[in-house]
Amino acid sequence: MSARESTREVGAVDASADPRRVPVLLAGLLGGAGASALVYRVVSEHLIDEGTVIAEPDFPGSVRAELLRYGPWILIAAALVTALVALRRRGRADLRSGAGAFVFAAGLAWFVLSSFDMHVLEIYDWSDDGSHVLEDLAYHGGGAIVAAIGWLMVFPNGTKRT
Repeated sequence: MSARESTREVGAVDASADPRRVPVLLAGLLGGAGASALVYRVVSEHLIDEGTVIAEPDFPGSVRAELLRYGPWILIAAALVTALVALRRRGRADLRSGAGAFVFAAGLAWFVLSSFDMHVLEIYDWSDDGSHVLEDLAYHGGGAIVAAIGWLMVFPNGTKRT
């Protein structure tokens, strides 16, 4: 292997571990988590209002509900500040990495919030009796699929190092 090929190989590894990508990735992660939590709150409130799911009686006024009301906006504001810092540092942001981190965090946040609320805290459940395997797969699994797509956007060649 020539010195030039060796440099290209090292450059490829360094590009994926470039510390200048950290603010862009952080902005994407914060923004994705905030946006997903905001959408999750709206969707879960709609499902509760529509009667598709049955919620615990104290859920609307709980601390958890208040965190879902204000938390997403705090995450989105932090993402915007971090994105501005990233743009000022680099001049041009790595948009693919930032968008991938946003998509990854959005999917992961949806999966965690929906699974945790429904199956761990048991805040709400599907309204009628019977098996809801397909609804669960679509409701929770959609977030996992979106997270996987975001991961592939950030690491298109995998995370394997040479």
